[in-house]
Amino acid sequence: MNRSPWVDASPQSIPSTLRPSAWLQEILEVSRVGLDLGCGSRSVWDITSAPGSRKLYLLDVNKAAMVSNPSLWGARVCGDIRQLPFGDGTFDTVTANAVLTALSKRSEYVAAFAELNRIVMADGHLYVGDFLYEPTNSAYRLRYLQEERGSFYSESQHPGDISYFAKHWTLEELDSMLDSFDRKKFGTRQAKSRTGHQVTCFEALYVRKR
Repeated sequence: MNRSPWVDASPQSIPSTLRPSAWLQEILEVSRVGLDLGCGSRSVWDITSAPGSRKLYLLDVNKAAMVSNPSLWGARVCGDIRQLPFGDGTFDTVTANAVLTALSKRSEYVAAFAELNRIVMADGHLYVGDFLYEPTNSAYRLRYLQEERGSFYSESQHPGDISYFAKHWTLEELDSMLDSFDRKKFGTRQAKSRTGHQVTCFEALYVRKR
């Protein structure tokens, strides 16, 4: 497995987490063993009440981002979404908020989706918050890669210099990759990227089949 380009990124350079809808709180509150993937310095689980008997694991490939916020609660694990250090069916709730966008190559996201299908227990929930593929969006249209649908490059502050590669998703891709799940919710809304571009983000809730 190749080294993730986000391992050594400064916490300040990592794109922001999307703000989840209020309905997610109800799902998280009843969880007993949860996992937040790609938490960075902020976790979507912060919308829940005191942990109580809940076990929560926070995973990110960038250790510096996790330790930059001492107020995060949960067991912090430095790891890669493409090869998770957890057993089959470990979690009743997994959140992947603005993290799948970091996987721009097919080999990378196929491995990550295989892990998502593996670690969620039967009847468990998977929440995905990310960005929708919009081939007509003027901010991205010319930067989408022909060889990887939805993948694009982000320029640095110096025009012509590539900062990183990322990916926008279609609903069909998600459903086909998460073939161990049934989709229960899907919604979109408009947002602005870190660089100020208008983009459509989405939230999807899946339930693991028995």
